[in-house]
Amino acid sequence: MDPSATLLIIGTAAGVVILILTARRSISYPGRKIDRYIAQIKAGETPDIPQRTDWDHEISLQSKGFSIRVLSESSESPIDVDWDSVVEATAFMRDLFSTDRVCIAFRLVDDSEVEAHEEMKGWTELCEALPTSLPGAPPWTEWFMEITTPAFELNPRPLFLRGEAVRTP
Repeated sequence: MDPSATLLIIGTAAGVVILILTARRSISYPGRKIDRYIAQIKAGETPDIPQRTDWDHEISLQSKGFSIRVLSESSESPIDVDWDSVVEATAFMRDLFSTDRVCIAFRLVDDSEVEAHEEMKGWTELCEALPTSLPGAPPWTEWFMEITTPAFELNPRPLFLRGEAVRTP
């Protein structure tokens, strides 16, 4: 290859790299917001995540439990869970191929399971209610970061086991 063609290729490649770095700096980098949310969670604060309006499900807390209702189907009956019927609660990450979803699986006395996740309206309130409603369950500030890293891994974390203390790893 002739030297002028080589220089042209190197110059073009350098120009593309400079354009990419400049564009990346000017675009709002979502990692900064995520870092702020993580810092708020570690400080024991509720993160100031903007409110969503496009929910598919809603978690409603009651004094004796919670219910999960499908918002798009008004004819579908809600799923009701009494705190006294919960025998086990485990937080984990569900791999959805391009994203992860933080979930909590509740196993009930009849051996059925109910799953709640972070894409449900009322998720934060449910997580905040766990230590009060399920004695011995840790606050979510203790387990949230543990199960979210590494990404795309199950990272199960027991939160509650009726009649037994849940050990923190």
